[in-house]
Amino acid sequence: MSCQHEDFEARVYVNRLTRDEGGEVYAYHADIRVKCAQCGEAFTFPGFANGISSHEARVSIDRQVLGVPLKPASQDHFEFFPGFDVKQTA
Repeated sequence: MSCQHEDFEARVYVNRLTRDEGGEVYAYHADIRVKCAQCGEAFTFPGFANGISSHEARVSIDRQVLGVPLKPASQDHFEFFPGFDVKQTA
């Protein structure tokens, strides 16, 4: 009998981005993973472009990690950071 995926485990890692090791934080980025807590099967995030972006959610090449830019609610200014797209070719 296959798993019904009724219970989940989600992990969120928040990255503090700096220009230099130990330098001032200029942006935040969250990496999100979800798996079934019963059988351990990883879930994927369909419908997102591959890569990393400072202005929209993107996924890893295997679609198992959703990367999302963040900012503190009290912060009006948001600094964009260099990102990249990964395009699949035939």
